[in-house]
Formats: sequence, structure tokens, C-alpha cells
Amino acid sequence: MKKNRAISTMLMLTMLTGCGMASQNELAKMTESGEQIEVMVELPDGAEELSGITGAWKPLAELNSNKDIRTLIDYLVGTISYRESIHDLPSKNGVIYVNAQTEEWEPNNTLMEVYKNKNFLDIWNNSEIEDILKKSLLQYYTDLDETDGMEAMKAVAINAYFNLFPEDTINRESDGDDILTRADFYTGLAKATLKAEENLEVTDDMKEKLGEKAQVAYFALVKDKSYLDLESGSMNENTFYSPITRAEAIYGIVKSVYENELNSLEVTDSTKNYKDVKNAGNMAKKADTIGKEQYKSANLSYMLQNQEKGVDEELYKAFAVAYNKGMIAIEEDSRWDEPITKKEALNMFINAFSEQGTTVACDTGVSTQQKAELASEHDTEAYKVERSLVEWFGIEPCMGYHQFMKKYGEQVEYILSLENQTTYVTYKHMILEGENTLDGVAQQIEVELARTEERKAIRAQAEAEAQAQAEAQARAQARAQAQAQAEAQARAQAEAQAQAQQNTVDTNTNTGGGQVKFRNINGVDINIARGGTADKQYAPAAMDNMGLKDSGNE
Repeated sequence: MKKNRAISTMLMLTMLTGCGMASQNELAKMTESGEQIEVMVELPDGAEELSGITGAWKPLAELNSNKDIRTLIDYLVGTISYRESIHDLPSKNGVIYVNAQTEEWEPNNTLMEVYKNKNFLDIWNNSEIEDILKKSLLQYYTDLDETDGMEAMKAVAINAYFNLFPEDTINRESDGDDILTRADFYTGLAKATLKAEENLEVTDDMKEKLGEKAQVAYFALVKDKSYLDLESGSMNENTFYSPITRAEAIYGIVKSVYENELNSLEVTDSTKNYKDVKNAGNMAKKADTIGKEQYKSANLSYMLQNQEKGVDEELYKAFAVAYNKGMIAIEEDSRWDEPITKKEALNMFINAFSEQGTTVACDTGVSTQQKAELASEHDTEAYKVERSLVEWFGIEPCMGYHQFMKKYGEQVEYILSLENQTTYVTYKHMILEGENTLDGVAQQIEVELARTEERKAIRAQAEAEAQAQAEAQARAQARAQAQAQAEAQARAQAEAQAQAQQNTVDTNTNTGGGQVKFRNINGVDINIARGGTADKQYAPAAMDNMGLKDSGNE
């Protein structure tokens, strides 16, 4: 069960015996008393402090926390996953893993650097990607619903991927409305802006002041971004584990991202700021407490008790930069005196990083450390082709693969599908010898693809001609077969007819059944039946023998 810290909105100044407003002179006395100044804020009704830890700090590509959400995001932005060949460690490349200064592959990247890559923003802000992301997060997290906007959804996704603040992974709750302590906030700030370090060292002095919890090591990396300082004792074990105000959070982010603008800002009457932020000037200078014990705690306590008098100029300037960068909508109040929630801090991170401006437009980082043998864990054709371009062709420039594949994807897939290994070698050398930019590669590939298309056209024409010739031959052969068959049938019919005629003659010649007419000497016709071999050619002899004359055969 999370501990709900119910503290009076009137911050406790333990050295004060009355309940009236503390004057600047009284603040000076507080810094001299040696007693601890507690700076504690009441939580809104029902609010709870964030609990849990974020786990070991590893390079981004090696993180294994919240695997479901990380896998989803990798899929959406087209991350290439593989094992780095030298150390046999899991690694990744893609829009999230590009060094914004050098365009190199950066497996230990930070959220601040990722937001400098235009290609990441183009994908991340795509409406189709946003729809898939929102639907997926609504199915996964039990404390999100349709009323949560896209800003809140992206904050949840970013936190899960970059492992900035704890969340309830057992119950699958994002805990976005939980209040951050200073320990929580500065841990997330370190992880969002700095590369992971293997061995975090904490001095004995810091352990004595803040304790030995894991967050102390992260704060050591960003302690110069904190309004409450270690040197004066304003940041101590009590204040470190108490809720942080929105004023302090804004200050920490601005100092991390826009420190140059903060240092160069000159406050004038025309300086724009949020309507609830009033400049109270340099409070420590007015009270002559600079460098004294807990003087920053005294400043913050006095501000929170005397809100109508404004904020210390150091914080005022941070809000002026935040106003110019749109870290909080300009039509809203800053609510500087309130504790900050997890989702509010994440949104401030994202808004601040988004306003940096992009410095690169890369889909993959150039690997100058080693030639990694890529083995994609994805099955989709797009990943296979993208992996093949890197693995087989050796293409490793910062060149914009999504745009490249959108234009050349079909042709490249065709080339990859060819069985002739010579084509692979030729194409690889063509790419490597070409100019190492998107335009240079595009020019080279257009030449090769034109040759490929020409070869395809020649092959297609030859195949068409061969097909036409084969069809003509087939037709000629069919006609010849039909003619031969007709001639054979004709011959067969002729032979059958001739045979039939011959059978008729044989019947008339060699068989009985006919008659021969004769006329005797008295003039009377006599019919003589044929018998056996009787034939007209024998009739004269027979008639002579019988004294008969021929009267005509019938």
C-alpha cells in the first residue's frame, strides 16, 4: 500500500513558533539557527506517492523491462534487432538508436537525443501509428481509458520504453497520477538526458546526506540541475524523499535542455511568463543568505507561504524559458506551487525535447564500431529487405530507409529475389563504390535498376517471341496432323469402296443365282439356271452343243 502523505499546504518551518508569514529577516534567522527546514507539500485528495523502482540502468538497446510495450514500439518504428557480433550482446538499430551529433549507431541512446531525429518524429507522430499505439495501450494498461488523450498515451509508452519512472507491471497500471518525490524526479531526469553508466559511484558525503538508496546515484549525476542544493544542506534526506514542486521540476528540465537560454536570459518588464508566475527578485541576495545553511530551502518555503509575492528570480527565469518553449500551454497557469505527477513530468520532458529542433534525419545509425552480423528477429518482408540492405549490400549511411524503401522497395525485392549470386556482388560493389548519401545511392541504384528493367524487357520480349513461335509451330503441327488424318481417312474410304466393288464382281462371277435366256430352233425362249461356274463366256459353246442361239442375257 502506498503511503499518502497528508501535510498542511502551509509548509512547515520548524524554527517558527508562530503561524504568521515569515519575513526576509526571519528567513535570514532560519538559515543561521541550524535547525532543519522542512519543505513538504500536501497531496491532493486521493493522490499517492509513486512507489517502486525502475530496475538496473542499462544501455537502451539492452533493456529488458516491460518487454511487451518495448516490442510493440520497436515494431511500430521499425527497429532492427540483432546480436552485436563482438560481445555477443543483444542490440538494436533504427530511428531510436541514432546519435544526433554524429549520425552513428548509438545503442546507449537517450530520450533527449532521440527527439533530435526527424525520422523518429515523422513516424512517432503519424496518425496511423498513433491509432495502433493507443489501441494497444488501452488493451494492456488497466488504468487507461478512451478519455486519455494521445499526449497521455505517448507519455506512458515513452516511460515504458526508456524505463524512466516506476510503474505497476504486476497489475499493469501506468500510475500516471501518482506524485513524484525529488528522488523519483531526478532519477527520471538523469535517465532521460544521460547515457547509462555501468558503475555509478556515490561519495561518502552524499551517502551521509541522502542515504544509500538507488536514487542517490542518479541524483549525483544531475545535482547541478536541482534548485535545492547539497552544498547548503537544502537537499537532505528529508527533502530528497519528499514531493517535488512543479517549479523545481521546470527548473531541472530547463537547466538540462536549455541551460544556455536560461543563463543568457535578462529579465525585463517585457519578459513573458505564465500569468501566475511573478518575479520576486533574487530572494537570497535581498535577505543576504547566499551560501548560508539551507538558504535554498528557506527561499522555497518563503515562496510557498507568500505566493502573492512571487517566486525567486532563478525560478522565474526558468519559467520564462519554459513559456517560450511551450513546455506548458501558455493559456494555462503554471501551478508552480503544486506537487508534480508522473504523467505531468513525462509530458514536460516530451514537450521540452520536442522544442530542441531536429539535427538529423536517419532511419539507422552508421556503425563505425564494428561490422555487426545482423539477424533480424522479425518475419515481415519489410524487415527482411531492410536487414538485407545492411547485411548483404553493406549500406550503412544515414540515408532514410523508410523513404528509400518506399521509392525502391519493389525493385530491391526483385533484385534480392534473383538467384544469380553475381547480381548480389555487382550490386553490392555498385553501392559501396557510389556516393555515400541517399541521393548518391539513389542515382546509382536507378542506373542498376534501369539495366535490370532493360534486361527484364529483353527477356520478356524473347520469351514472348519464343512463345509465339512455339504456338505457331504447334498450330502448324496440328494442321499437318489433321491433314494426314483426313488423307488417311480418305484412303481408307477409297479402299473400302474398291473392296466393296470387287466383292460385287466376285459374287456375280463366282456364285449361283443368275439365269441365261436361250431360244430353241422352234423360236421358243428357254431360261437356263446358272449352276456353279456357268458364265456368259461359255454360253456360245453350250448353245452350239445344244443347237441353241443366244437370245440375250438378263
